[in-house]
Amino acid sequence: MKTLFTSRRVVLRAAAAAVGAALGVGAAAQERPTYHFSPVNQYGIELTAAYWNPILTYVSDKSGVKLALKIGRTSADTTAYVLAN
Repeated sequence: MKTLFTSRRVVLRAAAAAVGAALGVGAAAQERPTYHFSPVNQYGIELTAAYWNPILTYVSDKSGVKLALKIGRTSADTTAYVLAN
């Protein structure tokens, strides 16, 4: 019975290593891109950041997609940034 459990552990570890390698997990993993989220700020930068950053952090953590808030001083600055990129 001991060899059955030992064999199972070896197979599971090998499978986990293979899946990790296929998904790029580990030292050789590529850095995932960061996507910029730019809502038109109708309030000050601090209030806009205080509202959106917790939401973006939650969505990033749950989805695995890196999101970052990118806003300008004014709504015109933010709109210009979005249109330029």
